[in-house]
Amino acid sequence: MKLSVPLRRVFDYPIADILANLPDTASAVWEADRNRQKNFEVQKDTRTILFKWLDNVWTPGMTPEIDDYDYAPPELIRAVHSYADALADQFPSGRVVKLFLTELKAGGVIQPHTDKAAALHAVHRCHLPIVTTDQVDFFIERVPYHLEAGVAYEFDNTRFHAVRNRGDQNRVHLICDIMPESIASQTQSELQAGM
Repeated sequence: MKLSVPLRRVFDYPIADILANLPDTASAVWEADRNRQKNFEVQKDTRTILFKWLDNVWTPGMTPEIDDYDYAPPELIRAVHSYADALADQFPSGRVVKLFLTELKAGGVIQPHTDKAAALHAVHRCHLPIVTTDQVDFFIERVPYHLEAGVAYEFDNTRFHAVRNRGDQNRVHLICDIMPESIASQTQSELQAGM
């Protein structure tokens, strides 16, 4: 979603329950869904654990069809959903349409890009760093930012952004997209009428 600033701090969030239940890097849970990596070249150095997913083919006027995933350990699912509920309280007129953990391997890069799909522009895209170091650079319009673990951030994903992990530890973020209800509930006829 277009913001007046590239990045804004939303709130601090205790991540101990997520960390305690995070599968280790050798776990097959990280390999259960590779579609994001296959479909988006910039994500080739990442792995994902899905909890909720709205397909990027969604456009305004379509009913959001959100898939729920339950292949992660139950304790992790509960911890992740608790965060999503707390974040949704910050955007009370919206609904969670994507929720996933993403791991960027040590030495990995997410090349500069902008999120193109309407499903990505119509949401508040929020990152909660779970595992990170000062060796991870999150660039927005070529400006490096350090996102602290345990802090939820909203960022303007319509701007060019990239990530570089210069460290020897995998970086893990929990990403949550919240779509304003005013967008999610619009019908095609309302859009055409200019509502």
